[in-house]
Amino acid sequence: MNGRDLGTYHLRVVFEDGRGFIETWNTGLRYERGDQSVSPLDARPIHPTWEDEASLLATMIYAHTDGNMGCDCNRELSLARAANSPRDLDSVDCGDKINLASLTAIRPNGDFIPLMEGCVEVWPNGER
Repeated sequence: MNGRDLGTYHLRVVFEDGRGFIETWNTGLRYERGDQSVSPLDARPIHPTWEDEASLLATMIYAHTDGNMGCDCNRELSLARAANSPRDLDSVDCGDKINLASLTAIRPNGDFIPLMEGCVEVWPNGER
């Protein structure tokens, strides 16, 4: 089952120590392998994943709490990538010492949707 192209969302991730980054969430057709802007000629298409905004926002929260981005080593990797700075990740202990301060989704039209403040989920009731 294919989802719908909801446009390009962004996610503002801020940690308690003040560091953070902004991720791009492409909800439309994209291609496997490569990165967000370049894939090889033999790459297969990946069709839209999310059926609606609610499922996309729930995935954003999951990815940064219980999912792959919930551990320090992946958070450090994203911080290094955002700063365009190579980082020796062998020296980063996997753990949970880097705590979220906030997660805020940004719609394609620029509207902000607060998802989490501290460890408290404020979405769906926190929408402004």
